[in-house]
Amino acid sequence: MYERGIIVEKSPEDAAEWCRRAAEQGNLQAQYRMGVLYYFGIGVKQSFEESAKWSKLAAERGHRGAQVDIGILYDLGDGVEQSTEEAMKWFRRAADQGSAYAMYKMGRTYES
Repeated sequence: MYERGIIVEKSPEDAAEWCRRAAEQGNLQAQYRMGVLYYFGIGVKQSFEESAKWSKLAAERGHRGAQVDIGILYDLGDGVEQSTEEAMKWFRRAADQGSAYAMYKMGRTYES
């Protein structure tokens, strides 16, 4: 609600704080969202390292979107050491769950 300004005044910072609380309690969707918030610097100071930390946590727990995101971070070397092998590992996991975007990223990586 804070992120979109529904019922309360829009506040990306408050949204990030509540999301962090849920993520720290193990909420999978919140962990994924923290990766996104840090990647884009929404309500938090942008940090690819923090984005990678949260994205990898959610990815390891099976979150398809987080698997794509951590794959992208490895592919680009943002917040983690660049590794095509690691990127492909995460793209494959997401593709195995039906992610068309992960399949696309795999194809582009093979093409390079």
